[in-house]
Amino acid sequence: MSIELVSRFAVDDGELSALHARAFGGGDQVTPWRERLERHALSWVGAFDAGRLVGFVQVCWDGGAHAFLLDTAVDPP
Repeated sequence: MSIELVSRFAVDDGELSALHARAFGGGDQVTPWRERLERHALSWVGAFDAGRLVGFVQVCWDGGAHAFLLDTAVDPP
């Protein structure tokens, strides 16, 4: 297995919502990830296995010297 890490990838709201549902439980509700990330995140990274999104994390910041990770999700085995 070869995982490709892609920063600031073109987010598909349905694909990322499905990953979060698999990682944390939840229904079929689609979250507007793309809009939120472009507006609020410093950056984000997706982990892809053969083009399939299998991991995600966003980098947020306080507008100053501090950054932190949010929404870390990994596709369960």
